[in-house]
Amino acid sequence: MLDRACVPRIQRSIPGPGAAALIIGKRLFHICSPNEVLVVIGARSTVDGRAVGYRIAKHTLEGNRRDILSQLNLEEVNQERYRGLMKTRPRLVLPAAILVALLVGLVAFTAVAADDVDVRKGGSHWARIESGGEVRIDGRIVGKIEQDGSVRVGGSIAGRVEGDGAIRDGGSIAGRVEKDGTLRRGGTIIGRIEDGGAIRRNGSIWGSASPCCASFDDRRQITALLFFFDRGFFSR
Repeated sequence: MLDRACVPRIQRSIPGPGAAALIIGKRLFHICSPNEVLVVIGARSTVDGRAVGYRIAKHTLEGNRRDILSQLNLEEVNQERYRGLMKTRPRLVLPAAILVALLVGLVAFTAVAADDVDVRKGGSHWARIESGGEVRIDGRIVGKIEQDGSVRVGGSIAGRVEGDGAIRDGGSIAGRVEKDGTLRRGGTIIGRIEDGGAIRRNGSIWGSASPCCASFDDRRQITALLFFFDRGFFSR
């Protein structure tokens, strides 16, 4: 059904409260000139869960009655075509699946990267213990710390940090890391690995490890790095 309505132009110089009434009126009324017709086409309906409302079109009254009706009918046909496209448009399922896969991969990558431990000496980055145990210093892989505490420097076994914290260098016990992070060379305290990852040597902050040190195994790993890859730390 085609509904037609024309509203005469409203004088715009209304002062005071009339201005507010005019603003409200402009939202409720559509204004057209005497030689125009205002057409309201269609009714409200729901397409794929979305509310689709009527359309409003202005037409200038030029030509004969048949031409005007042809223009109005064309507006109605265009709206019906739009509704048909909305109902038959393809659903994009594949991009959503790809997005989910990317998010899962990002979470997995973040979890793996979080296992890497960065060690700073002074204020500068010095070494990294990767999630697989590889030791990088200045960007180069120089060795590996195994899960059982064995330490490889280059391709050769250099020693081991035992499960109880004993440090073995070539088969002989050279020092120890205690449960609270205290580091000893022989019977002498050299330093300490604190809970938050701060590394102290002779009472002063030497550097830090992050993330570290939630468990005793974390402290054993840092101890292996300090003893076998920076011999100066355990020197007296």
